[in-house]
Amino acid sequence: ARYFDKELDILLSRKISSPSWDEPLIGAVAPDGKVIMPEHRQAHFPMEEEICRLSVEETRKELIRQTRLYRSNRPPRNMEGRAVLLVDDGIATGSTIAASVDYLKRAGAASIIIATPVCAQNVYDDLINQVDHMVVLEVPENLLAVGQFYQDFTAVEDHEIIDILSPAMGKT
Repeated sequence: ARYFDKELDILLSRKISSPSWDEPLIGAVAPDGKVIMPEHRQAHFPMEEEICRLSVEETRKELIRQTRLYRSNRPPRNMEGRAVLLVDDGIATGSTIAASVDYLKRAGAASIIIATPVCAQNVYDDLINQVDHMVVLEVPENLLAVGQFYQDFTAVEDHEIIDILSPAMGKT
């Protein structure tokens, strides 16, 4: 953001998963709480099932907690008519990035560019038709995990994220 002399904001989406099913990923929760679930999973994981509802609620609560914490309770920026550069550390299944793209479109973003170091080929083929541009360094056919493209893919702690974001986002 500083390089382009533009505003920085965060846009969080979270994976919905359940330990009770063989398939670890159900879908994702968008920044506004909307559940994004691929059609092929909707029939297999009906939303009325109690365990699915609980997983969605738990995911929403964590999304709200992180968003408030990282933004220091500042409201999200208005996306109407804006060009948005959406950055991700890597895209394997595409669930969370698809939820973010869906949100940005509903919020009226004028254009969406995705930047990521690695994106699975099948996900890239789908996303490229949903956004204005993608900048990707590696597009492997068989991406097992984003972490395989990093020397250290240790989870980043909340305090580390806040330390980086706070100066860039300003205190207002």
